[in-house]
Amino acid sequence: MNEKTPRRHAARHFRCDRVSFDAIADPKERAYFMNLPTSFKLPDEAVDRLRELGGRLLRESKPYRTLLRQVEASNLPAREAPKP
Repeated sequence: MNEKTPRRHAARHFRCDRVSFDAIADPKERAYFMNLPTSFKLPDEAVDRLRELGGRLLRESKPYRTLLRQVEASNLPAREAPKP
């Protein structure tokens, strides 16, 4: 591309939404996750539960569902939250 050729950029929009353990309805489950240590080494069961929870919290997140609808409406490929 030479200096006289105009550059065309696709419009990009960024969005930041919060998903947290506070969104866990079950008090026992919320306590389990709130009490996990901050560590790079967790038991396999904790890792499995965290992965499942992440997908579930996204699927339950109204802002995330709104984003998916907007992406679908724009005909861009969407990536859904992981299913358990």
